[in-house]
Amino acid sequence: MIKNANPFDLFQKNFVFEEQKTKKTDLDDALNIFRSSISDVCLLWKSKVALAGEKPVMLHKDDADFSKFAYMKMASDFKIGVLVIDIDRRIADSIEVMIYSTPNAPTPNLIIKNQANGHVQLVYCLKNWLCIDVKNSKGNYSKKAHIFYKALKQHLNTIFGGDDCYHNYIAKNPFCTQWDVVGMRSSPYEMYELARISELQVRNTTFIERLQKKTTDQVTAEDLNLLTVLAGRRNTVLFHTVRKHAYGLYKKNARDWTNAQFERVIHDLACELNTSKCHPPLPKAEVSATCRSIIKFCYEKLGKYEKFTQSELSELASKCGKKGGKAKGKKYAQQRAEARKLAKRGKKATDIAKLTGLSLRDGSVNLNNSYK
Repeated sequence: MIKNANPFDLFQKNFVFEEQKTKKTDLDDALNIFRSSISDVCLLWKSKVALAGEKPVMLHKDDADFSKFAYMKMASDFKIGVLVIDIDRRIADSIEVMIYSTPNAPTPNLIIKNQANGHVQLVYCLKNWLCIDVKNSKGNYSKKAHIFYKALKQHLNTIFGGDDCYHNYIAKNPFCTQWDVVGMRSSPYEMYELARISELQVRNTTFIERLQKKTTDQVTAEDLNLLTVLAGRRNTVLFHTVRKHAYGLYKKNARDWTNAQFERVIHDLACELNTSKCHPPLPKAEVSATCRSIIKFCYEKLGKYEKFTQSELSELASKCGKKGGKAKGKKYAQQRAEARKLAKRGKKATDIAKLTGLSLRDGSVNLNNSYK
């Protein structure tokens, strides 16, 4: 049989065998990476019908029955280590071609295919766990990282035509034999690596823009009890709210900001509060006048100290302290002792002030508290 076989057929069979062997190795490597990216204990469902009403089964990922369940929750209550793109259209036969032909499409670790309807799920394993516990009960939640994860997922949905409404963490179980699973990558991704490959455009905001948004959010949070400020209180509420934040902002950032930047932040904050809180809103001229008053105070009263360094301010405070207080009070110890004697003799406060050279105000205070 072998002697009569066509050499080309033998070569083709050997090539197919090697290709299948390579695919099996790639799949095993990708599944190992996936296994390390999920929680030790997972919630599992046997079918899509079970997802609707049945309670999930909780199993360890190394359990022998783990592969009998078609669906799983890929995140715990606190963290997630994968990013899943759900494509709800018939693309199972051409998804590999789409990935290779799209320049900014990162290669997924796993492709999970449902041959019944042609839908697929792309699984990207992350090198580092992402905390999704917004309550921050364990103290390791990063809002910026969570926002970055969501932005990255939305961007990949745009590239592949994924389902934007897929927000939960329940996906197909790649260990289940019900699905056709293809392993494409055996190493996990950093999120910034996915962003670079997919050409995610991150908008760079200036420090002032971020601080302005943060300040406005804080003011809004503090004034939630005042849904609207009616006529008669609008100027007062606007002035004191903006003033409170303007003083702190000026003290923190006077050395780094230009006057124009500071004025723009204060003016934008006042305009937003006026629009969102005041009913009806104040005229723009009144808002501008309020801002000018606050800014003028910052420049004149607070600004004169900004030109001094910390050592110069300490020296200035020392000089101010020498003008009065206990050091200066020792010079009048003899006059005050004489004033006490006069008070015991029944002299009036005006006479004591004239005889001792003390001021009438100081003399009267000493008389009321010490001399009698």
